[in-house]
Amino acid sequence: MTTARRRATASALLLLLALVGGCAVFPTSGDVHQGTSEVPEPGQVYLGTPDSPRQGAAPVEIVRGFMDALAQGVSDDFTVAREYLADDVTDWDPWASVAVYSGEPTLASGTAAAAAGAGPDAADPGGDAAAAQPAPTPGTTARVRGDVATLASLGNDGEFTEEPRGTHKELSFTLEVDPAGQWRITRLDDGIEMSGANFSSVYRSVDVYFPTTDAKVLVPDVRWFPQSIARTQAVKAVLAGPAPWLRDAVGNPVPEGTDLSVDSVVVDGDGTATVDLTAAAKAASGPDRAVMVQQLSTVLLQFPGIQSVDVLAAGSVLSVPASAALLVDPDPGPGPYVVVGRGVRSLATGTPTKVPDTVDAGAATATALAVGASAKLVVAREGTGQLWSLSGTRARLLLAAPDLARPSVDRFDRIWTASSDHDAALLALSAAGRSTPVDASWLAGRRVLSVAVSRDGARVVVVSQNASGTRVDLAGVVRNEAGVPLRLTDAVSVGASLASVTQAVWVDDDTLAVLGRGAAASVATVNLVPVGGFTRALSPVNDVVSIAAGHGERAVFAAAKDGTLWERSLTGASWTAAAVEVRLPAFPG
Repeated sequence: MTTARRRATASALLLLLALVGGCAVFPTSGDVHQGTSEVPEPGQVYLGTPDSPRQGAAPVEIVRGFMDALAQGVSDDFTVAREYLADDVTDWDPWASVAVYSGEPTLASGTAAAAAGAGPDAADPGGDAAAAQPAPTPGTTARVRGDVATLASLGNDGEFTEEPRGTHKELSFTLEVDPAGQWRITRLDDGIEMSGANFSSVYRSVDVYFPTTDAKVLVPDVRWFPQSIARTQAVKAVLAGPAPWLRDAVGNPVPEGTDLSVDSVVVDGDGTATVDLTAAAKAASGPDRAVMVQQLSTVLLQFPGIQSVDVLAAGSVLSVPASAALLVDPDPGPGPYVVVGRGVRSLATGTPTKVPDTVDAGAATATALAVGASAKLVVAREGTGQLWSLSGTRARLLLAAPDLARPSVDRFDRIWTASSDHDAALLALSAAGRSTPVDASWLAGRRVLSVAVSRDGARVVVVSQNASGTRVDLAGVVRNEAGVPLRLTDAVSVGASLASVTQAVWVDDDTLAVLGRGAAASVATVNLVPVGGFTRALSPVNDVVSIAAGHGERAVFAAAKDGTLWERSLTGASWTAAAVEVRLPAFPG
């Protein structure tokens, strides 16, 4: 990742490239704290003062200057960038989207006189040779076209999408000479473009949290906001509700119509953030109020300098009968579990230990392993056509079907897989083997290779392939009141820069480990893929065939073809051998 992932901690410490996870303690009642001063929102990295338009600048120079001013303009409503626009351009919406690019934009222009009889467009490939050209006539128009190699895009709600390799965005600007004889932009697309380096300086990622439908776990919805207004925008995102792809898979206790009474989150000199909601918030039930307070506090404690959070409604403390204690970023527990010889063993202590209440049969020919919470449910795939339970006193066949995907066991003890017998669907099995199709229309015509349900149970990452290649998709899991999955939401793509992907697992609640080939790799490597962020390849390991992850980057494991199990070193910069003659590492999930 090129920017930090943020996690709420009691001390609210922010690290630039990684963040330690934790649970926050926050007040839910008592007097509102009045500090001696107000702490402004953290500003973005200063990028220097952009240049105003140069007198006599040609069309390409005008467009290039405009684009150079965009990054710094995020913090001041694009004051300098607007100097490059004609006075009557008032409907440009810079906040509509952000295209993050690498390299430099390519730009070229052609011009045409607006007056009758001026002749056809004249090519102006350089665009910066104004000194050698006669002064343009007011009303003359020009079109500047170009493109940028895009790395990612950002929607107006802060949703981040990594773009596939080789993606380009076309640029188009119309310019006209104003009455003063200067070129100005008269027509342009909404949104802005900026380099990856500038984006990482100007924007930051924030986990916006929503509860699972059973109010057990907080689920992150990763957004990116300008650093200068990030904490206020993060609170507004909580009040507005989850992203469309997640909406049906999580709860939303915020009453309709709830907004900020004051359009900012105020932080006093003692580090207390005050969130003053409109009176609509009082319509929430006591339990819903408690969840709202935990949501808002967990979001704001990601920001440096915030130590506690007071939530008000119409100026008074929002009363909460009892604090909510939803889990944040659940730990899967000790592990990994591996196949050793004919049986499944735990490596939690460093020495292979037999897993209680499992049978040493069926694992010897296993091709994939999945483990439930505390290893009470252990499932192995044999070949690609059978799924077996190894729990209890004997192995039991759960499912026989062609092209079974790598399985996963969720926190409800549902066993997930997929089969080519069921197009456009995943399969969720009970511990007894009763299978339920889970509709996913976006999987039509694709073979599923790997399934991994998040530890909160509200999301699933799916690796699939068709004739065009592999794809990694993230979708919400819609369940009934008993926790039975009914369908998947529409999917969003993650890790789009990777090819030949075979497996994806959860590292924490907003990061995946993905086994696939990156842009500069000729063989499959382990990559960290944030849910809303840039893919980062880990140092290579030879002949990796499967991966697993506990909690955090240092708990990522890679199994090699020769039976060596590699784990991340204590420094996190390389790999060290954890075991030999083992296969198929897995953690609960």
